Amino acid sequence: EYMVGNLPVNKYLKDSGVKLVNEFAKLDDKKKSYKVKIKEIDEELEEIKEAVIQYAGNIGVEVVIGSDHKLKIASSEKINVPGKGTKERESLIELLSQLNRLEEVSAFDAAELKKVIKEEKWDSAILAEIKKFVEIETVKSVRLSKSKRED
Repeated sequence: EYMVGNLPVNKYLKDSGVKLVNEFAKLDDKKKSYKVKIKEIDEELEEIKEAVIQYAGNIGVEVVIGSDHKLKIASSEKINVPGKGTKERESLIELLSQLNRLEEVSAFDAAELKKVIKEEKWDSAILAEIKKFVEIETVKSVRLSKSKRED
């Protein structure tokens, strides 16, 4: 047996519109400043990563040990496939098709299906059949922008 506690009450529900927008803007600015700081830290981490990979390569090791931590350098191959809309990709798709292998590497594209449904790109009878399998919900969003006040 277990107890479910009460959900915390939204502390902003009694605030005025002005106060809500001001608080939202303040937190949005704070979030942006953190993103800038994170970007700076990421750039510095990349520099250190580059240096430690070079250091490890120079002395022929895969692990570099610090005072309380160690960094392990791993190496692997990355396969890059031609990007969407390129001639190379079209040629590759044609080759896979000729070799009867295209279906093996083709995946269901949920994002493309959502676009087809939203933009009603197909016949309504087809869309009606597909809609039996999908859930459509209304989502509200809030976008912050500067107000143009007349002084």
